[in-house]
Amino acid sequence: MSNKICHDCNAKEGEYHYRGCDMERCPYCGCQLISCGCCYEMLSLDVSEGTWTYHNGLTTKQEEEWLSLLEEKGRVPWVQDPVLCAKCGEVFPTLFTDDEWHKYVPPTFHDRLRCRSCSNDCSRSCTATSPASKTDRSFAISCRCLREL
Repeated sequence: MSNKICHDCNAKEGEYHYRGCDMERCPYCGCQLISCGCCYEMLSLDVSEGTWTYHNGLTTKQEEEWLSLLEEKGRVPWVQDPVLCAKCGEVFPTLFTDDEWHKYVPPTFHDRLRCRSCSNDCSRSCTATSPASKTDRSFAISCRCLREL
C-alpha cells in the first residue's frame, strides 16, 4: 500500500472512509455514497415529492438499518483511482490547464483526459491542417485527435 490519503477524510489507501466522506463509493451502485439513492431503495422508502422522507431523510432507526446493510454488503475502502491519458495511457500525467481545457475541448469530451504531451501532439497536427481555427471552439470540434478519443 502507498502513503496516499483521501483528501476529504484522511483515510489511508486501503482503509474505510470516515462516515459522511464525499469520496466513499456505494457498494450497491458504485456512485458517491452520500448522494446516491440506494439507501431509500434498499430500505423500500418512498421519496417522492411531498413524502416525509423526501423532506426529512432517514430516521435514526433507518440510518442504523442502512449502516447495517452497508456493513453486510461490504463497504468500499479508499483506493486512489489512477488518472490516465485516454490517448497514451500514461498514469497521473501532466495535464493542460483548465483554461485550455474549457477553451478547446467541447463538454462532450470532458470525461476523457489527455496528457500535456498528447495534447501538444494533437495541437500541432490539427493546427497544421487548420491554423486559423485554433482560436475558437470549432477547432476542438473539428479536431481529428479529439474525435479519435
